[in-house]
Amino acid sequence: RVLFLSFPVDLLKEDPVNFLMGLIKKYDYPFEADKNLHYRFPLSDMPVEFSSWFNKTFDPVYLKDWEIFYTPPGGGLVIHSDGYLPFLNYTKFNFVYDGDNSLMKWYELKEGEVLDEAIPNTYSRMYTAIRPEQVDFKYESNIGVPSLVDVGSPHGIDNSANTKGRWCICFHPNFKKLENRPTTRVM
Repeated sequence: RVLFLSFPVDLLKEDPVNFLMGLIKKYDYPFEADKNLHYRFPLSDMPVEFSSWFNKTFDPVYLKDWEIFYTPPGGGLVIHSDGYLPFLNYTKFNFVYDGDNSLMKWYELKEGEVLDEAIPNTYSRMYTAIRPEQVDFKYESNIGVPSLVDVGSPHGIDNSANTKGRWCICFHPNFKKLENRPTTRVM
């Protein structure tokens, strides 16, 4: 469900929280430290050194999008899939900052469970919310910098043991061509 990676190029050279707060202010987005927040920024705001390195190194793949999730201290993110049935085990690159005591948890849908329709999130991306009683717990991990995580399977975030807000930068890697794949998303 998670693969920890090491890149020769840092995503952010400066303090990550200051960088992200600068982007939030640049676009005049609201910020409330006690609420779950979701932001999306243009690829042009991604640090150039990192995006140039990534595009050269992973030529058949490109970064389609990037988004930021903020989970407040003591909070969590509901169980969900970043897609809808049938769940595809596709991935995102996650860079988590100030998440030392938080956990990403994965689940399996119980047999016979019927889910509600997928709904759009803040930025019209489809996701499926899932109630805790509809799943069985499978695995958990503290996600660091950087990681490749499965976001197609039901998952959620537990930040209840953390005294800091958890910042997660997510990149959406996609194949440039479909080539007999069910999706361009990297699986």
